[in-house]
Amino acid sequence: MRNSKAPNLDGSTSEGAARSKGKLVVPCEPNSSSADLHQKLKEQSDTLWKLKDELKKHVSTAELRDMLEVNEQDPSGPERDLLERCADGMLFGALGTCPVCNSCLYYYGGHYQCNGHVSEWSKCTYMTTEPVRMKKKWKIPDEIKNDYLTKWFKSQKVKKPERVLPPMSPQKSVGQSPQQSLVGEALDNLRVCIVGQSKDTDELKQKLKLAGAHFSPRVTKDINCVVSCGGLDNESAEVRKARRQKIPIVREDYLGECIRKNRVLPFDLYKVATTLEESSKGSTVTVKVKGRSAVHEASGLQDTGHILENGKSIYNTTLNISDMTQGVNSYYILQIIEEDDGSECYVFRKWGRVGSEKIGGKKLEEMSKTDAIREFKRLFLEKTGNPWEAWEQKTNFQKQPGRFYPLDIDYGVREAPKRKDMSKMKSSLAPQVLELMMMLFNVETYRAAMMEFEINMAEMPLGKLSKENIQKGLS
Repeated sequence: MRNSKAPNLDGSTSEGAARSKGKLVVPCEPNSSSADLHQKLKEQSDTLWKLKDELKKHVSTAELRDMLEVNEQDPSGPERDLLERCADGMLFGALGTCPVCNSCLYYYGGHYQCNGHVSEWSKCTYMTTEPVRMKKKWKIPDEIKNDYLTKWFKSQKVKKPERVLPPMSPQKSVGQSPQQSLVGEALDNLRVCIVGQSKDTDELKQKLKLAGAHFSPRVTKDINCVVSCGGLDNESAEVRKARRQKIPIVREDYLGECIRKNRVLPFDLYKVATTLEESSKGSTVTVKVKGRSAVHEASGLQDTGHILENGKSIYNTTLNISDMTQGVNSYYILQIIEEDDGSECYVFRKWGRVGSEKIGGKKLEEMSKTDAIREFKRLFLEKTGNPWEAWEQKTNFQKQPGRFYPLDIDYGVREAPKRKDMSKMKSSLAPQVLELMMMLFNVETYRAAMMEFEINMAEMPLGKLSKENIQKGLS
């Protein structure tokens, strides 16, 4: 239910909104005071929350989805998202589709953005403060027999009000961080926290103060960057706080360059390497290859198990999904591990963000061989949108929007050791002895069964990519 204090609920758009060079600018109306705007936003927020409360009380989740579908809106997501979309459409009208990819729009953080993909690899980044609305009534499905919705439908008007949006700073683009939008501006907009001390620190501070820059002894939300003077103290409370809040930590020479060029410079060029980046440079993991693949070391079964193989099938895959527009770079490792003595079988999963061990998890489940193969294929289909056989046979595999894509990992073994037909070999040895001797002196068997190599986890967090996979990325 709604709190007594109205949240800062922004609306959808209005007159005076403009798009300039990719920037969305919504200036305040010249004849309306900020107090009037605040009052309008509060009244709008109260109306929206009242409607959402009524919908939550009288309308089921299934009915909310049906309403969104019949009005050509996105019916996916949890109940809170469904309530938000229904309330927005009922009060202000059904939203039109994205002009870029023709997908559904939804309200988020003071503007409307697209929920679709421009291709199977990239999410659509379209956003606007002036969404197109359908010039017709919000529909109620005929099959829904809901007294509340029936009564509301009869009382609604064709012409609906526009959703009021709070003013946005003309200096900022939607989707840009405060740090990004600040670059190139005058120094009087720069807010800095300095940690550490050097012989030049006081002089630099004095020059920046004269230029109008602001300094803070503590890291706060309005700080643009943290400057490390005299070496970075990774145990400093302010440094740890800056990393938690994703505030850039830069070298001392950043201040000198800002003074010299008399403007705010990009932070990325002067960033200090984090402890994680420094410590991970020497982090290596030993990969033990058995057969044609390798058990992941995080499973704890690297020494006692091997990847299940069945003919040409190798039940091991590393999946990845990356989208720079959304800051997504995730992996999902899926393996069937069989004990070397054939006694047990496990499905192992590990997932997280590439380059970060703090995000993600893992799971190891014991199953019969048949159940393990079935579960492996189910998970592969769920994550990629394709059946396992399509990838295995390299036919009809199609990358699906918002889904993972398998990577070819090179373990240094192309094919399993071939067994020769002993019946065609002339030998005076007993067949059992001959088989033993062939196994002992088969170099390929040793190479495939005992090969080990080390990988640098900082440089190759997902493993050693195959040559074919790299060539695909370059094409």
